[in-house]
Amino acid sequence: MKSEMLNHFSFGYKFYASDLLVTGSRIFALRQEHLVTDWINFNLRLGGEPHEISGTNKDFKDKLEVKIPPGGLSKEERQCLCVALADELKVYLGVIDAADNLTKEEKKESRREINDGCFI
Repeated sequence: MKSEMLNHFSFGYKFYASDLLVTGSRIFALRQEHLVTDWINFNLRLGGEPHEISGTNKDFKDKLEVKIPPGGLSKEERQCLCVALADELKVYLGVIDAADNLTKEEKKESRREINDGCFI
């Protein structure tokens, strides 16, 4: 099971989403940084109840740990990371912009978070 999840992470947004963006497919997005809110709103939109995420997916997410250096990344390190991820960020923002389930404000918020994190 663990290796299957890691294989999933070896491909980026470009691999999964580029064709969807070109064809104009209907897209729904659950943003990792706003997962609970997006999940509840999406569930309500589909006519469901506003229950929170539970089970193995939530447990897996809660156990993920990113080791950040003490004091976080420097401005220069963050900018280098953003440059390295520029193509992925472009596709990610395309997915966010195309997402039917996100409001204009939520889309602006995601764009602002990336701009602030990358010092754009």
